[in-house]
Amino acid sequence: MTHDMSRRPAKPGFWDTLPGVFTVLGLLALVTLVVLLRVGNGRSQSDLVADIASCEFHGSSVAVSLTIRNDGEEAGSARIEWEYRDAKGGVVGKDSVVVSDAAPGQTVRREVTTSLDAPTSKGTCEITVVLNRS
Repeated sequence: MTHDMSRRPAKPGFWDTLPGVFTVLGLLALVTLVVLLRVGNGRSQSDLVADIASCEFHGSSVAVSLTIRNDGEEAGSARIEWEYRDAKGGVVGKDSVVVSDAAPGQTVRREVTTSLDAPTSKGTCEITVVLNRS
């Protein structure tokens, strides 16, 4: 049995070395960053913010006044949902409104009067969802 000592082990290729591994990881990180930045720029630039200006309970009905402003850079729309709660914090009704095409910097006011599931003379109105749409 003879051994061929003239054969050397093959030299590893660049991609099999530590610098090759770091190059691959760096490229993956760069691609991930570019993708995340593109996704971030693709989001809607509208940012509608809703506040309850007033909430008045009248037995079996309630009147709520909402102020919705567009703090974004583009016109936008949003669906705003809120709950009516009695003095103990129990939900006695829910409601929603859609605001369409609010210009940047614009403030929109909405007045809503509705019947309650359970009559009460005292309570609160709490916004639960502001769903911004492009």
